[in-house]
Amino acid sequence: MARHELPQLFANNVLVAQDASEDVYVASLGAGWLRKYSCDSTLVWGTTLDDPLFTKLLEAYRAQNLNEPNPRRIHPYRLFADLELAEKDEEVWLLSSPDADSAIVWQFASGTGHLDGRLSLHGVSSPGALTVDDHGGRFFVMADNGERVFVFSTDGSR
Repeated sequence: MARHELPQLFANNVLVAQDASEDVYVASLGAGWLRKYSCDSTLVWGTTLDDPLFTKLLEAYRAQNLNEPNPRRIHPYRLFADLELAEKDEEVWLLSSPDADSAIVWQFASGTGHLDGRLSLHGVSSPGALTVDDHGGRFFVMADNGERVFVFSTDGSR
């Protein structure tokens, strides 16, 4: 970390979700990529996010670890907090937390991996989980270690 390198222990940290067709979606917490594999383990598509937010997350991670007084403690590096599938809309959703009082949600087409949308959610402190309502046109973000739930329409309004 002092050499501004990400420790290898974060290279294999991923979020995983499976759809009704048994296709599997994998998001790398350290490298920022999202991949879809068919049920026979064939890579269907892959995409890597390139977002200025990631620089901010990496800087915060470095500062947190370099300032940690306990030399045995390493704070984790996570670009994403959660991965969710919206079966009705055939979308893959990724949740990130760039700072203590906001969240970002990316929406990808599950068939192609094309980025469909990016929603900035302000006032969401320490987001940790995401759930999409397939029938109601809304999604939920759990925050503050599960103490609060925010409800948004799929266009990002509260």
